[in-house]
Amino acid sequence: LVPRRGIASRREGEHRRMDTPNQRKFSDEALEYLQGCEHVLKKIGEENVKDLEITEVGDGNLNFIFRAVGKKGSVVIKKAPPFIRLVESWPLPSSRVIRERDYLIAANRAAPRSCPEVYACDEKRCILIMEDLSHMKVWRSEIGKGAPCPARLGSDIGEYLARVHFSTSDFGCPLHQRYVDISRFHANIKLVETTVQVFFADPFYEAPLNGWKKRSPGIAKAVEAIQNDPNIKSKAYLLRDRFLNAPQALLHGDLHTGSLFVHSPSSPGSTAAIPGDNPAKVQDKRKGELKEPARLRARMFDAEFAFYGPMGFDLGQLIGNIALGAGAQSLGGTTGTAEAKTRQALAESLLGVIPELWSAYTTTFTTLFRQTTTTAAEGAQSKGGLLGTFPGSKGDYLEDFLQGVWLDARGFASLAIMRRIIGVADAPEMRVKDANARSKVEGVLLRFARGQLLLGASGIKGGVEDFVKGLRTCIAEL
Repeated sequence: LVPRRGIASRREGEHRRMDTPNQRKFSDEALEYLQGCEHVLKKIGEENVKDLEITEVGDGNLNFIFRAVGKKGSVVIKKAPPFIRLVESWPLPSSRVIRERDYLIAANRAAPRSCPEVYACDEKRCILIMEDLSHMKVWRSEIGKGAPCPARLGSDIGEYLARVHFSTSDFGCPLHQRYVDISRFHANIKLVETTVQVFFADPFYEAPLNGWKKRSPGIAKAVEAIQNDPNIKSKAYLLRDRFLNAPQALLHGDLHTGSLFVHSPSSPGSTAAIPGDNPAKVQDKRKGELKEPARLRARMFDAEFAFYGPMGFDLGQLIGNIALGAGAQSLGGTTGTAEAKTRQALAESLLGVIPELWSAYTTTFTTLFRQTTTTAAEGAQSKGGLLGTFPGSKGDYLEDFLQGVWLDARGFASLAIMRRIIGVADAPEMRVKDANARSKVEGVLLRFARGQLLLGASGIKGGVEDFVKGLRTCIAEL
């Protein structure tokens, strides 16, 4: 950041130059707001923004994100412009950052330390100041580099999602409060409309923004098979209806491997013994109690697409992107080399995350369910929800309910694969110079996704093990 109007820096050479009027405008606006947040400046050991080191960080697709470093610490400042930064002609409400703040607060309340902590938010200028997690690594980037998958990562993510979903559903939240919250997140409708376009519409016809022809022209037949199949389009539309009309819980809304920070082997606290990690504090299996979670190996961020929707959407979108990461490992290293073997091991590790995630999700959800129903049944003030008056067998109901969540997740995972291969935004781990190799991988994954979606159309209730088995078989072809 080049010093402007008195805003200086300690080491100017380390700062990224603001090349456009919008970059300069929004950086100045963000720093002006930070100057007025005395408690934040005190936290990082400074009194004036002129004494901070400021760098622009992030991928720059949607927002302007800056890192401010002081003597005692650092913070991240996020400014949401009224458009998509990558495509400035595409309008997008700046208020999305307010909904992101609301999600981060709600998520950290349900699953402490699972998201960046919010320090301040200016609703008028749509600026969010939050915890700096730059000591961690973006999981998608680590997958692209072939870095080992952190141990028990799936368990942490599954527990996190179950806690957030349960606490914001009618299982764990009073009905009146739920409808107040649902109404508040309706303000994010433009972000929801964007998801509908890129997830449920564009992949299924020759949309102008689809990028597969430039990236991977060899998948033409696989794309044609999807776009000309009425059963596929029908299932996609049914999932679209589910997405729009099933406000089961508060969702991240854009949860994928690129919106997760992880403790990688190259980052502090990344080994099996995470500082502050105490599994005994997470769950006492003998008592069946779920307590406050230990420090997680993953932290979720970029929650500006947050809204109330079907629980399976968060799960499915993440699982679909994990599948893409696993398939992409065949693009790294020549067959028989040490790198190729490392990549193969990573692919298998990523496949293992999927059932681990689902197991942790269902275990955590079930424990919370039992705690809530037991409390209600004893006649005490319930922690929320309406389960105290639920007729019949609650156990049978929960089993059926979670089966429905999985079937949703399987369908959304299939669409997540399709949209990343066919649509406007690809999977970065697929970006290699050999277009033919990329086409082979993406063609196989499209056929897998199409098959899984048709299972749903046929009403076949395959479980997570069947999903992973089928994915492993497809990847073995590569």
